[in-house]
Parts: sequence; C-alpha cells; structure tokens
Amino acid sequence: MNKKDFLDALRRELRNLPEAEIEKSVSYYSEIIDDTVENGLTEEQAVTALGPMDKIVGQIMLDAPINALVMSKINQRREQREAVQAPEQPQKKRSRSVLSTILIIIGFPIWFPLLVAFGAIVLSLYVVLWSLVICVFAVAVSLAAAGILLLVAALFFPGTLPFGIVFAVGAALILIGLAFLVFPLAKLCAVGSAKLTAAIARGFKALIIGGKRK
Repeated sequence: MNKKDFLDALRRELRNLPEAEIEKSVSYYSEIIDDTVENGLTEEQAVTALGPMDKIVGQIMLDAPINALVMSKINQRREQREAVQAPEQPQKKRSRSVLSTILIIIGFPIWFPLLVAFGAIVLSLYVVLWSLVICVFAVAVSLAAAGILLLVAALFFPGTLPFGIVFAVGAALILIGLAFLVFPLAKLCAVGSAKLTAAIARGFKALIIGGKRK
C-alpha cells in the first residue's frame, strides 16, 4: 500500500469524525510517511512501519476530543440506520423518524434530569479530588512559610519571641523539614490525580467508541 492508498483508507475509516479532525490526522500521518521516505525507505515500507490500520484508527479515536467522538457516534448510528432502512418505503422511514422524535420528547423529563445528575456527580467528585490536592499543597506551603518566618524572627528579632532562640530555631527547622516531607506527597497526589483524570477520560472515550464498527 502506497501513501495515497493509505491516506484514502484512513479517510474512509475516520469518515464519521468532524472534517477538521480527519484533516488533522491525515496531515499528521502524511508528514510521518514523508519523513520516513526522506530517510531512505519506500512509501510501501513507510506505510508498513506505521502498523495495522485498526490500531492507528483506535489510537486516533482515543486521542480525539470527546465532542468529536460523540459526533462520530451520531454519524455512525445515522449511517447504520440509513443502511437498514434503505429498502423501506419513504413513508415508513418518515413514520419511524417521527415516532423516534416523539419518544425522545416524551422521555425528556426522565432522561435529561438523570443525565444532568450524573454530570453533576462526576463534576463534584472531580472538584473534591483536586481540592484535596490543593489542600495538601497549601499545608506544605504553610509549613514552609511558618518555618521561614520563625527562623527569621529567631535570628533577627529575638526580642519578639516569648520563648528561647534555640527553641525557636529548632521549631523552625522542624516546620521546614515537615514542608519538605509534605511537598513530595503533594506532588505525588497531583500526579496521581492527573493520571486518574486521564484514565477516566480515556475510559469514557473507549466507552463511546466501544461499539464502533471495525
């Protein structure tokens, strides 16, 4: 398969995505093939090095924005419905379309609040998760700031302290040491939260494209 055949096949596989996403992916892989050819390989070898088409398409779908995946799913469903309804009479098609619209409208008071509630729960969990991360960072900063201020007061303004300088310096060093211990924990929480967020997003995308036709 040469470059043109590969890009044409890629367009066909991605046909349900928005045009902007299709062009972005096609341009990306076109540049990869061109760069590989410049390194001495043929177009066929460059295309083979990219791997199987289904894996390429799967990765593109996982990297695509959620709104693009939703649009792809809608277009795919419409394509499948039109293929099934192709032999039917136009009047029967219109009847089914009207019935589907009526059912959606009637069920709106049920499915829309459920959808909003689910979105609110997910958003609340996300806010709580990152609030905890921010709190851990705030604790680390507070410990460091308190330790530094106490150390400065002990060294430069000893008369303002109600307790001894040695005690103040020791307490300051303890606070600063605790800050150094908490900072890595805060960083670990932030990285873990970011990975969890990315995993949830990828899982949601995989759920959307799970029924995608191979």
